[in-house]
Amino acid sequence: MIRKDEFGEIIRMAVDTIRSNKLRSALTVLGIVIGIAMVIGVSSIGRGLDDNVRDLVASIGSNVIFVFHLDFFTFGRMTDEMRMRKELTYDDALAMRDLPHVKAVSAGLRIFRPELGVGSYAVKYQGKKARNTILEGDMAQAKDVFDLPMATGR
Repeated sequence: MIRKDEFGEIIRMAVDTIRSNKLRSALTVLGIVIGIAMVIGVSSIGRGLDDNVRDLVASIGSNVIFVFHLDFFTFGRMTDEMRMRKELTYDDALAMRDLPHVKAVSAGLRIFRPELGVGSYAVKYQGKKARNTILEGDMAQAKDVFDLPMATGR
């Protein structure tokens, strides 16, 4: 246990050390301030990203179901069961639309190279060319399914 007179001496020695080494003390304080600022900044960025993802998931809604022909993430070889699955068709989407409690259905087709995550076509328009383009087509009901706001257009 530290006695009261020893505690006073410890404080005097600390103050004398700070006064005699001003540059070292200033750099130490600066390091502490930068460290605290970085912790606050990183936690704020993490919190903001978390809120952004939560808002994105909430905007999709809890009443949306995605149906895919193949598993969304497949690592390694596809199983025989996966390769033998029938592809979903436009008629399947129309049949789902007629089910009770279904408000809207949007069938989509995306053409790309899934193993690389890039497009597979070069597109040209008025002398300009874009490579590795992902081609995607959706039904008009996609705006209702994904709650997309539309200001103008069709």
